[in-house]
Parts: sequence; structure tokens; C-alpha cells
Amino acid sequence: MLALTFSILLTLYLIIPDAIFRFFFSRYVPLRSLVPTRVETIYRAVALSFIPFVISTILVFWAWPFNTYPLRVDARPGSRSADYKTVMAALYSEDMFKKNYEEFWPALNRSTRRQCRLLSWYYVLVVLEGVAFGFLSSNYGKYQKNRIYSALADGLLLPNISEWHVFLTAFVFADKKSPVLVDVLCTDGTLYDGQVTQYFLDGSKLSGMILDNPRRYDRKSLLADREMGKTVDPNAYWRKIPSANFYVFADKILNINLKSIGVERVKMFVSKSIGDAAISVTIKTGTVEESSEPSRGPAADAS
Repeated sequence: MLALTFSILLTLYLIIPDAIFRFFFSRYVPLRSLVPTRVETIYRAVALSFIPFVISTILVFWAWPFNTYPLRVDARPGSRSADYKTVMAALYSEDMFKKNYEEFWPALNRSTRRQCRLLSWYYVLVVLEGVAFGFLSSNYGKYQKNRIYSALADGLLLPNISEWHVFLTAFVFADKKSPVLVDVLCTDGTLYDGQVTQYFLDGSKLSGMILDNPRRYDRKSLLADREMGKTVDPNAYWRKIPSANFYVFADKILNINLKSIGVERVKMFVSKSIGDAAISVTIKTGTVEESSEPSRGPAADAS
């Protein structure tokens, strides 16, 4: 019985709050959907629920109206600990349950009402925490230079945010209207470029993206002109695609090069959030390309 009780309490005080937090957090930024280990899940749940739990416990014990509503309990002063002792003893021993049968049910009723009241305020604070963290995460570019915010982001915010959201939006920039420009090399050798206006995920995997003002690179004409001995300007072989929104399927993408300004911030984010994960980022600024292999701390190729 104690094992069942512990499982119920674990679900109520850790698993459900973690799910509530992630739900409201995800209203602001998409979250990583990688399946963590059981230890990582418990660690994250404890870290995120610690402050709301402490605050709600203090309020429910000593502050009105939190110590009265909801689910008011009519009992003599000091009966709280006695009720919990009666319930725990009965759950631990069948003999104690039989001995305190008359006292057990009223004590269980009062204890359950107290726990439901605590959970009510606890969940409210978890919702507020999820909203606050979501707001802070969505404004990462604005607050990242603040030391307190940076420490909070490194420990709790960044590990939960989808890397694709960082690569394909203006997440790391203070100005949310900053354009995200990319080169997309497809498996058939065709090179496109444009501004990312929307992307789509299948779990943690990219399923596709929409490019605004798309262009296709006419490499065949470039090579033909070179064979003819013409002096060529590589930038003159970009051809506009007559489409306001050009959709690229992820399974056709071989490589993505970021061309946005401030790419060092993307490098910093990747290093902080995914460490040695098997992902590399190639960054192109103008006509200069920087690349790095996914060794000790990736730089910035979303391929």
C-alpha cells in the first residue's frame, strides 16, 4: 500500500507538474521532444517544481486565504500532524488500520482535502512558472547578456528548447523581425536560397520549411559559360522562383547554411544547449563560409 501511495504522490507532485509546465512553456517556444532518461526526467521535474512547491507549502500553512480555500477543513488546531500519522500508520500496518479504523476515515478525509488544497495552489504556481519561463525564453535575444538570466537559461531554458527553433527563427536576436536567410542544398544537387518564414517538425525532426522570395542557383549555366571561356560572376546565376511561399521537404534537404547576421550567437546557443550532440552548423556570411565539425562543442550546419 505504501508503494502505491508513493507512486500516486510522485505522479501528483512531479510528473503532472512537469507536464503542466511544459504545456504552458511550449505556448511560447517549441520544446525538444527527445526522450530523456528516467533520472533526467526526475531531475528536471524536481528542479522545475521546487520553487512552486516551497512557495505553495508556505502559503498553505501560514497565509490566508491559501490556508483555508479551497476545500476548507473543520478540525481542531494541531490535528494536521495527528491526521497524517494516523493515515500513514494505517497504510503501513493492517493491524494499525484495524485498531484505528474509526479514526482512520475522518483523518483520511481531512488529509486528502489538505493535500488537494496544496496541489491546487501548487499547480497554479506551476502554470505561472511555465508562462514566465516561456516569456523569458521567447525573449532570449533581448535578455541573454544579463548574468542572472544567462545562468537561468543555461540550466533550465535552453536544454528544453528545440534546436530547429534556434536555427530557423530570429530566436537569438533582440529584434524578432530579423530575417533568417538560408541556402538549402537538396539531394538532387539543386541549391535554393530564401528567407525562412515557417518550419515544421515531426517530433524532434524537421519535416519541411517555407521560404519567402526563393531563388534557385543555375549551376548548369555557370559551368557551361565557364567551358566556353566566359568571365563569369557566380552571384549572377541566381534565378528567382515565381512563388511567394516555396515549400522544401526535409527528406530532400542535404544541407542548410545559415546566412543571418549575428551567427556567433547561434554558435553560443548550440554550444550551451546541446554540447557534444551529433549536429554541425555551417555558417555563411556574405561570400565567406565558416564551417566546423561536430567535435567538442559544435559551432553552428543544420544538416
